[in-house]
Amino acid sequence: MPTHYIRFIRYLFLTATLALLLAPLKLSAQQDSLPRQAHPWEDYIEEQRHLGLLSEEEATEIQQLYDELSQAPLDINQLLPEELQRIPFIRDIQITHFIDYRRLYGPFRELGDLKLIQGWDSRLISLLLPVLTCSPPSEVEQRGGEGRLEVGGRASTRQLSPQRQSYLGGNSALLLRLHYRSARASSLYISAEKDAGEPWSYDGHRGFDSYNLHWALTQRGLLRQFVLGDYRVSRGCGLLLGQGVYPMSFRALSPRLPEGIRPLRSSTESDFSRGIALEMGQEHWRIGAFASSRSLDGRIDEEGHIVGLSETGLHRTPTEWRHQRKIPSRLLGGWIEYRASRGHISLQALYHDWRRYPLAVATGASHRPHLRGLSSSSALSLSYGWQSRQGHLRLSGELSRNMLGAWALIQHLSLQQMTLGDARFSYWHIAPDYWSYYGRSGTHSLRPNDEEGIRALWSPPLPIRSLQLQIYAGGYRRLSERDSLSPKHRGWDYGAHLELGIDRAGSTLLLASLRKRQLAVGDRAQRLSLGLRHEGEGWTGALTYSWAKAKSSPSWAVLADIRLSLSDQLRVGLFADYFRAQDWQARLYAAHPRVRYEYTSTLLFGEGFDVGMRLRWQPSYAYTLEAKLLHQHQRVETRPSMTLAVLTLHYRH
Repeated sequence: MPTHYIRFIRYLFLTATLALLLAPLKLSAQQDSLPRQAHPWEDYIEEQRHLGLLSEEEATEIQQLYDELSQAPLDINQLLPEELQRIPFIRDIQITHFIDYRRLYGPFRELGDLKLIQGWDSRLISLLLPVLTCSPPSEVEQRGGEGRLEVGGRASTRQLSPQRQSYLGGNSALLLRLHYRSARASSLYISAEKDAGEPWSYDGHRGFDSYNLHWALTQRGLLRQFVLGDYRVSRGCGLLLGQGVYPMSFRALSPRLPEGIRPLRSSTESDFSRGIALEMGQEHWRIGAFASSRSLDGRIDEEGHIVGLSETGLHRTPTEWRHQRKIPSRLLGGWIEYRASRGHISLQALYHDWRRYPLAVATGASHRPHLRGLSSSSALSLSYGWQSRQGHLRLSGELSRNMLGAWALIQHLSLQQMTLGDARFSYWHIAPDYWSYYGRSGTHSLRPNDEEGIRALWSPPLPIRSLQLQIYAGGYRRLSERDSLSPKHRGWDYGAHLELGIDRAGSTLLLASLRKRQLAVGDRAQRLSLGLRHEGEGWTGALTYSWAKAKSSPSWAVLADIRLSLSDQLRVGLFADYFRAQDWQARLYAAHPRVRYEYTSTLLFGEGFDVGMRLRWQPSYAYTLEAKLLHQHQRVETRPSMTLAVLTLHYRH
């Protein structure tokens, strides 16, 4: 596209944004209401992704959590602190105030009572309304024996232009899902999925590409959790064990990993265990153990070492299929924890091996001789947490040591709801020979290894209640090259996110995000996003401008979508965008309206446009039908154009 067209589009967008801002501008420091967000969870995901603090896997986990909780909202008179900790919007101090209020004043009468809790403002409550409910204690007891059955499926197909890779399978994908849970007692989950490009039948393979299954039992007595099948485990700050970043990783602006065992309730091929897991505990003590045995994709070289280990099943072409081999992976672990009213301390142990095969190179640590040829990996860690009486000051961390004698440390300090606003500080130090396959720390490496870094986040108090600002900065360096003059493995970044309510009702919201990152001398990346959202009577609209620049020419995109509620049963979403992103390092993503069980964003790479629509029809409580049609037209010959059609059907009883 000619340069003058690009400048014209930018000028048109900025002019329209300015006009929309000035027309209803009524800002006051005494406003009683806060801005509402039409799509709060999606907005949060895009904010974190744009700032580079959320990976695609993490974004998928948060979206899956929303789907789960929106179908089975949490009862505020029954939920546990651990359930609140799964929600990314809630801070630790707000959880503390929630539990204290319910203990002092008894059950809530309605959701509106949440505004009486210290630190629970209107904005937070509006974000949580889709996933919370309030039932009188009598109704909860009457429904205690009821169960819920959910059956769902997603089918999709895509038509690519002639420039495409020769996959073994076609362009169709299918997902089937069944989930049954009784009232806080047990659950059964089964799913099967075939991705696009994966074959239904080839070289002895028959059926779906991946399967997930679990049976879980949960009680309030001595037995807290029992899982047979697929599950994830996270402990401490994720140094030793952080399987699945659910819902947020350490690098997010509000880092918090969940504690303990989580039955797998989504279809996935990576970052989970398959076996048995058990957690028991009383008021102050908890103990847990787990054992897992899985087969991963990989290759064995002539010396019998594992190379190319993968959990995602990338054997789509005949060559990939021919070279892939099933590698056994065994994981054993456990922990013991003591909890008090204002703190906790826990000891974790983990052992991992690949049976008779050693790793040729530890993933992400090829430069360390001691981490080559590992036949097993084991480590111990001590995690801890403490908070002040009112919860304004919180200290947490984890100290770990592996079998090679290498140490690792992560430390968090949080100051929340103070006079100067909220502030968070994080520091990590991971020795060169420390490595954990299932670790999820804040490093920039693929696995926790050979890095030291620091991060700070500040949310200052502002005189305008409808204005919210987050500022963050951080840096890191590779320890093994501390004395080297080369900046290859050093970097720093900073960024900010701003939300501004335009009108008194909070129905119009301006969003702005800025991120700058320098990985080495002359290697910089910058990202900017400006968005305007409005919520009207029965409709919501959004207009977003995204810009990024890395090594070569900058990338930019203009995105728009509108969502209409035609009736209580029928909702329609229309979206379109134009993009120019020919530098892979500055690629962009679009969060188009999704259907159920669809979690990935649309990649904007090349030059072209997207148009599409989503339809959601819910004729009754039991049935939900969703359909989506997307066409992406590429002007670049090396990028294929694509048409995608998705259909989902969901039943619950």
